[in-house]
Amino acid sequence: MRRDGLEVTRRTVALCVLAASVTVIVSCSESPTSSGRVEWRVAEVPELSIGELDGDVSYLFQSVEDADFLPDGGVVVADGGRSVIRTFDSTGSFVSEFGRAGEGPEEFQHLRNVWTLGDSVVAWDPGSRRLTWLAVPLSPSRAVTLERSDEASGVGSLDAAVGALTDGTVAIASLGLGSSGEVAADLLSIETFGADGAYLGRVLTGTGLTRFRVEGGGSAPIPFSPLPRFTTHGSTIYYADGSTPTVTALSAGSADTIALARVEHDVDAAWTRLAERVQSQGPEFFADMLPSAPRPDSLPQVAGLLVDAVGRIWTKGYAPSSDGLWARAGVEYGGEWNVVDAQGTPVATVRMPRGFRPLRVADDLVLGVLADSLGVERVQVRRVGRQE
Repeated sequence: MRRDGLEVTRRTVALCVLAASVTVIVSCSESPTSSGRVEWRVAEVPELSIGELDGDVSYLFQSVEDADFLPDGGVVVADGGRSVIRTFDSTGSFVSEFGRAGEGPEEFQHLRNVWTLGDSVVAWDPGSRRLTWLAVPLSPSRAVTLERSDEASGVGSLDAAVGALTDGTVAIASLGLGSSGEVAADLLSIETFGADGAYLGRVLTGTGLTRFRVEGGGSAPIPFSPLPRFTTHGSTIYYADGSTPTVTALSAGSADTIALARVEHDVDAAWTRLAERVQSQGPEFFADMLPSAPRPDSLPQVAGLLVDAVGRIWTKGYAPSSDGLWARAGVEYGGEWNVVDAQGTPVATVRMPRGFRPLRVADDLVLGVLADSLGVERVQVRRVGRQE
């Protein structure tokens, strides 16, 4: 966010708003509660933790954008800050590295996502609109640049988030600034591209952050803006606008709406707590803007979205004290996640450790990122089990 004009760029919006593609598999011991919902927890102590404050650069992360499990039990990590992809074995030992900052072959302008596809690793760089396939250990096998045309331009640059589909197709969420009104929502478009980079079509048009015009020009997101979420699984694209307790599942030309339990909020109390925090802790420009910021009549409903291998939908209910964009410099992870089946029937409640950002779950292990009080990022694998 820039103070001059207080404009939030599309890149900042993308980092704050959209969840990257995830494929989640859960296998836990289950014991239904009286409500029929299973209680799971993610262990406080990680099985594996990769990342250091200083020392060997292979274990230093600057900005972890994404990570995934490897078939051999190791992990692959996309460090967008350093523009490198690294692999680690099942003990957390460094194995290989690929990439550097730049615009040429084997370089990344902005490394955003990484995922495994069979025996390969695929990386997404929205800066160059390029997908790169890598053999493991990391060596390039091919690269594809997504088609650029007026029809495939979305509503902005195609830089927000990517989701992989089973046939090699990818879905891209594109963000663009909305109208210039006093209060307006950003525009969001989800489009698909083939494994060869060819444009296939637009599947959804929705909304992104809600902004308001600030004095002196420019705009800023309202304090409790909705946080749209997007992910994929199999051949289905999932989207939550954040403002309503619903998830839309798009597959084979159809769109199904899955209803979630509504999160009840006390808007007045949330606004009061925000004002107290901003006035006492800053930043100063938030305090300056608060008197002119529109006060909402309701708060968002969804702050996180994952989908597991059998189609169960994981959502994090919006918490204004941690998920509000003005409450912190971004979204605070952790908290309680609810799991429902494809019809919206409650399945489980999962408690994530404070600050833990889940990315993948395989069997009874969850892969995610945790930043400590010094800002040091660690990629961690934690065990998932039934709440005793």
